[in-house]
Amino acid sequence: MAIQPPPRMRAATYARVSTEEQTRGYGIETQIEGCAEYIDRKGWTPAQTYIDEGVSGSLTSRPALDRLLADAEAGRIDVVVVHKYNRIGRVGRAFWRYIWALQDLEVGFVSATQEIVDTTTPTGMAQLQMYAMFAEMDYNTIRDQLQDGLQAKARSGGWVGGQPPYGWRIEGLGRRGSYLVVDEAESAILRTAHAHLVERGLDVGTTTARLNAMGMVTRSGRPWSVVNLRARLLSESTTEARVVFRNPARATSGRGAKLTKDGKPQFGESVVIELPPIFEPDEVAELRQALRPTRAGVGPERRTYPLSGRVFGQCGAHHVGGKGGKSGREVGPVYKCKGRVAHHPGAERCADSQIPAAELEQRVWDEVVRLLGDPGRLKAMAAEWAESAGGSATDHAARIADLDRQIAERNDAVTRTVTEYARAGLPTVAVEAATRALTEELQQLEAMRAEAQAWQAETEAAREVRGLADSGQGVSR
Repeated sequence: MAIQPPPRMRAATYARVSTEEQTRGYGIETQIEGCAEYIDRKGWTPAQTYIDEGVSGSLTSRPALDRLLADAEAGRIDVVVVHKYNRIGRVGRAFWRYIWALQDLEVGFVSATQEIVDTTTPTGMAQLQMYAMFAEMDYNTIRDQLQDGLQAKARSGGWVGGQPPYGWRIEGLGRRGSYLVVDEAESAILRTAHAHLVERGLDVGTTTARLNAMGMVTRSGRPWSVVNLRARLLSESTTEARVVFRNPARATSGRGAKLTKDGKPQFGESVVIELPPIFEPDEVAELRQALRPTRAGVGPERRTYPLSGRVFGQCGAHHVGGKGGKSGREVGPVYKCKGRVAHHPGAERCADSQIPAAELEQRVWDEVVRLLGDPGRLKAMAAEWAESAGGSATDHAARIADLDRQIAERNDAVTRTVTEYARAGLPTVAVEAATRALTEELQQLEAMRAEAQAWQAETEAAREVRGLADSGQGVSR
């Protein structure tokens, strides 16, 4: 009987570049070609190629890499080949979850340019661990250098990047020493709005309509809305001629500075960047007076409208909450379609009626209650959560135990070294030098253990939800 040759390994290629790497010329093609040559040299069978383009290596979820993991779990892949190991990720959380998931699926991971990185061998796994530590250190160093440079530029009054506030433009865009100057076209629109509101005494709605009729539109070329125009006129840049770099007040919007636990900017102090003003202080005071609430004592409404932006009209525009009115009388809180307001002369208006807020919110809440009372649906959602990123196939307890063993070994090695050097009477500097590598490796192992434990907790939480759904299903029968 003829002996059948072993099946050839099915090798998938994964390639990734961040936006910054694209600008430096480190392209997808280079990675794919290098991986293809390596696969051919090994005699493996090329499988699918997965590409994440313009995606940061610090993200814990990436479309192509998530698809790769799903195919690996389906048994379509035997080994994953990358051009460099850090294509999987640059920080521990974004790196180890994928590596561990592949390892538990018995799918290998190999670097085409660093052949010593091969998770199918104990030596390769140890080497990958060392490389990962250096990758994260390199990532943190680059980030810190970048943040320090931005901090220095902000302190000197320069523009640190991103879109300038409305009414200003970047002078010297793309060059060292760029800064903000008044944009003549946009500032003219703001001054025209000021004239309508202050000098002519028009309300903001009429002012918005007139600007649009005159062709004085937004930066994106769209007609002004009342909300947008009011926000631009009362913005900190317009009224105080300044912007705040690393502004803690904007952190809650998701676009501001990253904060520490005590509420301070994580990567440096806040810096006020002064701008050349568009309005004089007395003009700002007049503008604020013109935009004040029309009735004394009437401030912004306190009621919360949880469905604002989540309900859509027949015209495609979303509904927002507010006080409704009909035939000159108020009818209480309602949701109104944004398409009911004509933002420029001749624009079509949505014919959808106002929806009483309490009635709509009650109907939505009733539907949520019915959904949460469906054990089958809950079970399916919990299963999807538990199995995300290979969670169902991962033996968390075994991995944590193995990391505990490695941590204990490194701790013993550090203790032995310190004891021996102390007995020999060697100085502290010599002890620190001798244990530095062990200490760094120990820190990396402890970080990996914390990540594995966090992943275990997430999976257990999902399983508890699934268990509750199972219990609910049994009761419902």
